[in-house]
Amino acid sequence: MSKILIISDVHFTTYFNRKKLEFFKELIPQFDQIIINGDFWSYYSVTFDQFINSRWKELFPLFKAKNTIYIYGNHDQERWIDERANLFSVKQVREYRFRCGDKVYIVTHGDKILGAPSFDSDRFTRVWRTLYMDAPHYALETLLLKIFGVRLYRIARRLNKKIKKYSSLLGDNKYLITGHTHLAEIDLKNHFINTGFIHSGVASYIVLQDCEPKVVNERYDWGIL
Repeated sequence: MSKILIISDVHFTTYFNRKKLEFFKELIPQFDQIIINGDFWSYYSVTFDQFINSRWKELFPLFKAKNTIYIYGNHDQERWIDERANLFSVKQVREYRFRCGDKVYIVTHGDKILGAPSFDSDRFTRVWRTLYMDAPHYALETLLLKIFGVRLYRIARRLNKKIKKYSSLLGDNKYLITGHTHLAEIDLKNHFINTGFIHSGVASYIVLQDCEPKVVNERYDWGIL
């Protein structure tokens, strides 16, 4: 049976970290297919052209070789992306449905379900990029994640709970997989799965092994602090 990796909220920019690159180089070959559930890169920090030409492009052939499905998120909306997404994925969609065993999985980033506010105004983007806010952002995030790990995002439990009101209405064999909140979770009673996040030395993601979902939480060497 196949082994599928589902990730989200990686937030690649031109802010490069060799340790994160090596983490993905070790992770990707373990799977038969990969699904990127949004926020693979961040428009607020860089243009798509800058991302495509960044040092992260070393990973693109590895993703492409795994027949990666790319789902748009709020940081990487469809309107900001062009055909070069084919460098790392074989299909780009807003929602991806697939059957695995007796289950139907519906994968979408989740921001639309929550009605999340958008920060894609020209002014916000221009200020963030000009002041290079990635540096203080990653420094603070790294510190907090070093201390709390995945527990940091328990503050998002109410957001997961809100999505469950929607997923719980799905049919018996249908399960919703979202990202966005950064809080990885599996709640099959409410037909809900969240894919977590990968950055600043902490990784949460979903593995479908023989069609059964499992949350993986781990740390990797970020090399900062």
